[in-house]
Amino acid sequence: MNVRASSLDDLDLSDDCQINESVDESSDATLPLTIEVPGKPPSRTAFYSGMHWSNRKKTRADWHEKVALLAPDVTIEQCPVAVACVVYWGSGRRYDAENLAAGSKLITDGLVEAGVLRGDGPKEIRRVSLEARLMDGGGHLTRYTIKEA
Repeated sequence: MNVRASSLDDLDLSDDCQINESVDESSDATLPLTIEVPGKPPSRTAFYSGMHWSNRKKTRADWHEKVALLAPDVTIEQCPVAVACVVYWGSGRRYDAENLAAGSKLITDGLVEAGVLRGDGPKEIRRVSLEARLMDGGGHLTRYTIKEA
């Protein structure tokens, strides 16, 4: 039985945080388009080589669901696009930038499933940049920005 959360309140977001930077919250599909996803993304190493397939499947489903609930109800028609994925770390062990690839991929796939992105192949996404930043306080936040390639 597949039970989906009806809102973000139904998901475990105990790892969420706030940062004080403005975000473009436009309701149309004009670029750049930014989505902020609370929670600590899995590391690439843990997700692809250290995690049992059943846990990987659950993590994938949880992140896709979280992204679908946060995603705007738009479709980006412009292709190709570039993606900037910035993970803000407030506490705990921090990943090197290359280890952020799993979290970026989960968000990309979630946006494809939600219909925001038409796909994730080279015709749709030309470039992906990964960045790790420190912030004051606890929690984790991933800022995923889609812009012109």
